[in-house]
Amino acid sequence: MIRTLLNNHPLIIFFFSFAIVGVAIIFEHFGQYYACPLCILQRWAYVFCGLTALFLMAIKKQKRHFFMTVAEFKLCLFAMVGACFALRQIHLQSLNSSELVSISGCGMPLSTLLEYEGIFNGLRLAFLGGPSCAVEDWRLIFNFAEWSLIGFIVILLLFSGYKIMRLYE
Repeated sequence: MIRTLLNNHPLIIFFFSFAIVGVAIIFEHFGQYYACPLCILQRWAYVFCGLTALFLMAIKKQKRHFFMTVAEFKLCLFAMVGACFALRQIHLQSLNSSELVSISGCGMPLSTLLEYEGIFNGLRLAFLGGPSCAVEDWRLIFNFAEWSLIGFIVILLLFSGYKIMRLYE
């Protein structure tokens, strides 16, 4: 059972990533929870994880080791970057109001931030965050950012479990 699960890790990561993005879009449109720039960056990290997993599924059958290694590296990279975004948002949510006022990161939607500041400075400002990133609207044991961090950890654990299983075959 676990061996089958780990052998199909790209398929699971693909569906898991796009399910998380789908749930986030449903919350945004039907629950009226508006995404801050850090939330959107986490969604993009999930999309890139899912697309990389889809690419990994496609080349897994062809036994192209170089491309598989590059795709596996990119999958880990996207998951770790997404986890960093989630950790930053969790940190912002833990700040008190006086510390939060001193943060002068994003104050605009991500698209506006990227348009006016350029891609690199806009992403830097989005990562710094702002008061909109510290809002905790909804909680089911954990808030959105904490659930997102758990999701990225699950992706990394699935991938690591697969690599460990392959190591001992």
